[in-house]
Amino acid sequence: MRSKLIDDFLPKVEELVELSHDRVGADAVQKKIVAMGFTGTDHTARWAAAPVKESYQAGNRRVFRPWIPEPAMWLQPGTSAWSGFGSA
Repeated sequence: MRSKLIDDFLPKVEELVELSHDRVGADAVQKKIVAMGFTGTDHTARWAAAPVKESYQAGNRRVFRPWIPEPAMWLQPGTSAWSGFGSA
């Protein structure tokens, strides 16, 4: 496989995505790697950042769990400040 211009900078791209928890944009990634000496275009930076961000998202998905209350826990009187029951 032919080496690409971005290959030397991929660890930095991965680091930026990790540190920002996938909130960094490809334009910000491109600015940082240009400062490090990258001579490619912004398209190359977007092309390289996309799979890195996608793999980060795949490993850090939010797990949605249904809310299941314990039996009769919602019915206990005197557990809130506004209820007049059970307060002294």
